[in-house]
Amino acid sequence: MAVKVIKRTEVQTGTRKVKKMRKEGYVPAVLYGQDMKATPILLERSQVIRERITLGRSLELDVDGKIVRVIVKEEQMDPISQEVIHLDFQALSAGSTVTVSVPIVLVGEPIGIKKGGILEFPTREIEVELPTEKLVEQVTVDVSNMDIGDIVHIGELDLPPEAKIFADLEEVVVAVTVPVEEEVEEVEEEVAVEGEPEVISKGKKEEGEEE
Repeated sequence: MAVKVIKRTEVQTGTRKVKKMRKEGYVPAVLYGQDMKATPILLERSQVIRERITLGRSLELDVDGKIVRVIVKEEQMDPISQEVIHLDFQALSAGSTVTVSVPIVLVGEPIGIKKGGILEFPTREIEVELPTEKLVEQVTVDVSNMDIGDIVHIGELDLPPEAKIFADLEEVVVAVTVPVEEEVEEVEEEVAVEGEPEVISKGKKEEGEEE
């Protein structure tokens, strides 16, 4: 179902007006594309939360009755509340391609973890170019059967064959590694035994010295 948006008028633009719109429960946004002029719009904050409209998400917008397929290209967050405060939507044209950052989601618990292994997840998203008809919102990796020493590389991700990947295919996405044992440095402490006589070394007596 398309998300209904409101076109912003000139009186609803500008820093003060935008702040007012946010207080009234709206998220300011901009819609643009190859065949259209950049259009300031508003979305209800409740819609943004309910529809999970976040960076990289593709969806349909209802703009004055016209349905436009878009992708979220930019997202601004409030540094304190972590709420979305602005969105940029790029209109998608049939037959065109778009470059997006797709999040990687892990599913399951590796068997190697139960054996004491450590899960490493260094690559959490991947930048790809895809035809608009083949857009994906996330890439899922099932790690359930991963044992200690197992690795999944970018080239092994389940992506559409049309995807152009902007990364080294040998780059590690997720791995189950052997835990590194920390070397404990042993410190020897000298313990004085109570009651032990103190030994005083004496040198040779000088000639003529009396005992």
